[in-house]
Amino acid sequence: MRQPRIDLRKLTQTFLVVLFLPTVAAIALDLWLDMLPFVTLIVILVLFPLATFLISRTALQELDRIIQEVAPPLPEGESEAEFPEPS
Repeated sequence: MRQPRIDLRKLTQTFLVVLFLPTVAAIALDLWLDMLPFVTLIVILVLFPLATFLISRTALQELDRIIQEVAPPLPEGESEAEFPEPS
């Protein structure tokens, strides 16, 4: 049986699209407009919190997918509330 794994491609793609490429573009724009470091600072202040949120959300979605693959399904008619908390 194949073990489920986190899809690192999704996390890497999210990082590149949301954080790395816009930051590099902002640095290039700063150099081109000779405004160093104003555009870069603005982009970093906006994108770092956004990237943190989006990358965390993507990682949690991947973990949910893995849990759905690994965890056994609940028997018919039973809910999660019926099971005691582990101590």
